[in-house]
Amino acid sequence: TMIKADGALFGFLSAVSLQRHRADPSVGRLISLLGSDRIEDGPLRQRLAGLLAPSGGANVGLLLSERMVNTPVQLVPHAVESLHLDLGWAAANAEPAAERASLTFEWLVLLAHVTLDAQAGAESGGAGGSGGAGGSGGAGGS
Repeated sequence: TMIKADGALFGFLSAVSLQRHRADPSVGRLISLLGSDRIEDGPLRQRLAGLLAPSGGANVGLLLSERMVNTPVQLVPHAVESLHLDLGWAAANAEPAAERASLTFEWLVLLAHVTLDAQAGAESGGAGGSGGAGGSGGAGGS
């Protein structure tokens, strides 16, 4: 799904099946990163590990998203709706037909770079710093 206006591209949204592309070295590395210590040990990490396990059974999609800084945030809901429609169309029309199930996502994961203010971290007793990965678990597909 592309965000365009007057022929200019302002952003895009797409989803890649982590299960279908598990054998790809870059996807395998990403899956191991999602289970690594970059995510604080707790319910989110445990849930991700279960979803991303080879026997997890859930079709998890990696949500890829980028938009220009000055793109109005009001366009995001419309872009997400367009992605949902595009994924539904792809799931219904993919060739070969065996590929269709891999386009019906139960979960979408969005990685985000987070920078923590070192001063705020010191004031709250945290270490501060940067990095980390976050996720979302919304049902997708149709």
